[in-house]
Amino acid sequence: MPLGPRVELAPRLSELVAERLLTMMRRGDLTEGSRLPPERELAETLGVSRTIVREGLSALQLAGIIERRPGVGTVVKRVIGGPNLSNLQDQVHAGVSIVELLDARLAMELGVAHLLVEQKDRDLSRVEGLLGQMVEAVRRRRRVDDYLEPSFDFHLALAHVTEQPLLVSFMEDIYGQMRPHIWLIGRAYTLEVAERSLQMHELIFSSIRHRDVIGALAAIQRHYRQYPALQLKEVSRSDASAAGPVGRSTRPARDIGEDAGKEEE
Repeated sequence: MPLGPRVELAPRLSELVAERLLTMMRRGDLTEGSRLPPERELAETLGVSRTIVREGLSALQLAGIIERRPGVGTVVKRVIGGPNLSNLQDQVHAGVSIVELLDARLAMELGVAHLLVEQKDRDLSRVEGLLGQMVEAVRRRRRVDDYLEPSFDFHLALAHVTEQPLLVSFMEDIYGQMRPHIWLIGRAYTLEVAERSLQMHELIFSSIRHRDVIGALAAIQRHYRQYPALQLKEVSRSDASAAGPVGRSTRPARDIGEDAGKEEE
């Protein structure tokens, strides 16, 4: 039975912002090392909100095109064109998806934390075990995905403790959409980033275990509003850009803190 004409989804505004900035780079308006205008100015120029601009910039940062440097601002890290353009557009699309999914995770996990703080009978042993795996991955500087996989499972395990099937289903759907892009997040994981992420997860767990609702909600908000992979990078920090797709990598898996060098352009 015919399903009718295929429906093409309109590009998201944040993706259009990213594409507009890429066009400016390719035609030479923005070159490697150039500093981008402030978010407010970009929002006015492009006719969108600062939130949309911020999401577009985050997507470009995940794709390794720009970086945010303390005391400097947002600068162009590299300009790609030619045969690599299609791959870059896929990365930008994935970056936009990640940013949107992080917002969804925040909304859901605030509810999860609230339920767990008030829940009388709860078993946090699996969550604690996953946190231990994350600690070990950072301590031994293991593969990036040896840290990211249990960090994803950590949040899902918290949802399972609530014993709310609908909530668990929503969370599994969100993380199911995010896992194919885990390699893109992993590109940003230096040892410093992993340590910062681990501290946030330890604070979330400690607050929930001690039934500190204010601390738990604050820790989760901080985790997603200051998501480690999207924070300012020190100018001297080496580029960690070759983590590769988990389970599908065409290059050797990178260890946490290992200098991956520059991607081929």
